[in-house]
This record gives sequence, C-alpha cells and structure tokens, in this order.
Amino acid sequence: MHKKRLSVSVLLLLLVEIVNKVFPLYIIHFVQKKLGVEGFGYAHFGISIIEMAVPFIVFGYHNFGSIELGRSNEDAEKTRKLISSIFILKLFHAALVFAFLSAVFTAIPAYHPYRSLVLILSFMLFFSSIDSLWVQVGVQKVAIFSFFNGASKLISFLLIIFTISTPDDAILYAAFTLMANVLICIFTGIYSFRKFPFLKPSRQDMWEVFKASRVYAAVVILTVVLERIDLVIVEKLFGVKGVGLYSGPLRLVHSVNQLIGVVILPFFSEMVSVQDSRSLANHTRASIVVLMAILAPSVAGIWFVDQQILELIFSPEYSSVNRVLSLLLLGITCSAMSLVFGFNILMLRDAQWKVIGSLIVGGSLSIVLAFVLGNIWGYEGVATAVVIGKATTAILTAIFALKFISYFPWQDFVKTIFAASLMAAGLHFIPSDNMLITILSGAVIYFFAIVIVYFKDLGHVAKYIKGRFF
Repeated sequence: MHKKRLSVSVLLLLLVEIVNKVFPLYIIHFVQKKLGVEGFGYAHFGISIIEMAVPFIVFGYHNFGSIELGRSNEDAEKTRKLISSIFILKLFHAALVFAFLSAVFTAIPAYHPYRSLVLILSFMLFFSSIDSLWVQVGVQKVAIFSFFNGASKLISFLLIIFTISTPDDAILYAAFTLMANVLICIFTGIYSFRKFPFLKPSRQDMWEVFKASRVYAAVVILTVVLERIDLVIVEKLFGVKGVGLYSGPLRLVHSVNQLIGVVILPFFSEMVSVQDSRSLANHTRASIVVLMAILAPSVAGIWFVDQQILELIFSPEYSSVNRVLSLLLLGITCSAMSLVFGFNILMLRDAQWKVIGSLIVGGSLSIVLAFVLGNIWGYEGVATAVVIGKATTAILTAIFALKFISYFPWQDFVKTIFAASLMAAGLHFIPSDNMLITILSGAVIYFFAIVIVYFKDLGHVAKYIKGRFF
C-alpha cells in the first residue's frame, strides 16, 4: 500500500468534493425556485436518461483499461494502443446510443414531451468517448482528477447561475448540469492523449479489447441503470410532478454517492497491483473504515432533520417526501459496500460474474418491489424498494468476497454502527427544533463515540506519529 500517495489522493479528492457539495446545494435551491416542481422534474428526467445511457458508451472499457494499465504500464506502445482502441470503440458506441435514443423518443408517443430535451442532451454523449479518468486510475495519478473535477463543476455552476431565470430554461439547466461532465471528459482526454499520443490500433486490437471488456460492461451497465431506474418508475407511477418531488431528495443523495466514488477510487487504483489476500484485506478494511466513518453519522442523523433540510433547500412542498431522503441515504451505505466488495475485490479477482449475479438479483428485486410498494406507500414505497434491492446486492457481494481476503472487518462495521446508534439515541432524547443545534449535537456525540470505540486504534496512530515526527 503506497500510503503517502493514497493519503494525498483521498484528501485532495475529498477536499474538492466537499467544496463541490456546497455549491450544488445553492444551485439546487436556486434552480428549483426558478423552474418550479414540474420544470425541475422535467429537467432531471432528461438528465437521468442521459446518465443511464452513458454506461452503454463507457461499456466495460474503463474497468478493463485501468486494470490492464495497472498491471502493465511499462509498455508504452501497448498502453497507447489500448487507449486509442478504447477511444475509437467508445466513439462507435456513442453513435449507436444516440441513434437508439433518437428512435425511442421519436417513436413512442408517451415520451414525446421529453423528445426535444433528450435529443439535445444526447449530443453530449459523444464527449464520453474521450473521457480518460480510467487512464489516471491505471497509472495511479488520481489526484490530478480533483483539479479537473473542481474546475469543471465551477464552470457549470456559474453558467447555471447567470442563465437560468424562468421555467422555460429547463432544457438549458439540464444541458449546463451535464456540461460539468463534458468538461471533465475534455480535460482528462487532453491530459491522457498528451501523455500517451494516439496510435492507430488494428481491428484485431480493438476486437480483443471489446471481447475482454464485455464482462465488465455488464457490471457497469447494471450498476448505473439500477441506480437511476427508480426515477423512471416514479415517472410512470406519478408523472412529471412526481419526478420533480422525488428528484429533490434523489439529487441530494446522488451528491453523497459521488463522495463515495471519490473515496473508493484511490483505493481501487492502489488495489489494482495488490496480489496477496492479506494486503487486499488491509485495503478493504481501510476503505470500509473511511466510508463508514463518513456515512454512518449521516444515515443515523438524517431522520431527525430530513424535513428541515428539504424545506430549506427546496420549498415546504418537498416536506411530503422527507422520508424518501432518509431512505435513499440508507441505500447509499449499501451501494458503498457493494462497490468495496464488488469492484475493489471481486472485479480485481476475475469474479465478475458473481458481481453480475448479485446486481441482477438485487436490481430485479428492487424494480419489482418499486412498482408494488410504490402503489401502496407512494414515493416512500419506491425508496424502500431501492434500499431492499441494494442491501441484497451488498450482502451477496460481501459473501462472495470472503473467498479472496484473509479476514473480514466485521468489527469495524459493529463499532461504527454502535457509534452512530449512540448518536441517534442522544438526538432522540434531546430533541430540538433548531436544525443547526441538532446537527452540532449529533456531531459532538458521534465524535466522542468514535473516539471511544476506536480508542485502541487511535492510540497506535498517536504512537506512530510521535515516533515518526517527535
């Protein structure tokens, strides 16, 4: 484990993501006021369609490519051919996806209201072909991504603030929201092709990359589509206004989901070259401790402030979906564990079909239950189905991962859940109508609880620092 590089990558990415979470909260508040519930829902339905389409372009190339680079990045010619092959293949996929979306939203009458929105946004899919973040992952240069990410998000936010003013700007808002990803694709593409200039691959080279990427593609497509399918189901059950209400808590949770990816990415980058089960277990434990420390207090504390948060960021109308926010945030924890065990262990040990099986079981259960529970409990029913499906996937991937690591970090789960439970109990017995007081009280309780449960580990860290620097 390259501790210095890993620490710098995690800290830089976390810093950028924390800054990036402050601006989106204001942007969401600003845009919802300008667009209204229906305009907000209209825009986010189109955004979700594009987000579900991207995996069909990325396919499994990023996962396969980063693993290949991590294993053999000393061969410059092979690396250039690999990067160039993936670029051409993704460009071809983008053309196919664009044609498919154009046909679907033109031929199906129920989707005609969204046709202009989706066709305009679909042009942005072609930029996915130059997205080269996977190259930085493969060569352990993840920290540079934080600068690309931060600059892209800032440009996107400024465009939205200075241009969105009425409900008629819904398409413009959706385009500028996706503009951040477009800029990231451009920045990472320029960085990678300057470092590894284009080298025309043969048809055989591209065919070999395509074949090797198919199994990774199934994982990527299932993961992203199942993360976004609940909004499509909500549109079917409750219409565009329902999408607007559900999109409020969903976008907040997706912001947290990006934070998970930021934490996991450096660990994945380091674990590409890890071979022994002991080192794999150490990396797994480290990623779980970091993720649980971040997520546990939020998951436990959100139930006490969910309504206040939605009313503050959006409007009182969103108080009706406050439990959706709490439920979806609970599901985020399950997604995090699926990534740790699925991507960081099973994918790197060529056990992709176990990940696929877990996703199919959990995803199918989630979709079926979303229609059933959605008709019974409304928006909360759909969110509950999402949590059940994600929990099922997480449990299955964890069971399969046991084969590849020397020990399973059960104690870290128990310790963190116990600390979060103490925080929730404290907030229950000292209720407050002031959201800020509730959050600060929870933070103080959780801090002391974590110190208590990890006292022994913190003692070892203190001794290490003392011996190293003093």
